[in-house]
Amino acid sequence: MVQQPISKINDDTFIRVRVILMNGIEVEAVRFQHPCARMNKILQMPLAKIKRVEQHQ
Repeated sequence: MVQQPISKINDDTFIRVRVILMNGIEVEAVRFQHPCARMNKILQMPLAKIKRVEQHQ
């Protein structure tokens, strides 16, 4: 599961930008799921299942 870290010297600039952007998207998704689950009882169970799956990625 653990990959080699990106290198500032050997890796392409677009790879570094893509890693940074994807990290931001994942963080924002986690930050959205928690308040959404607290405010919407119908979505609590589906969001809990999604969180459980994402925890194992």
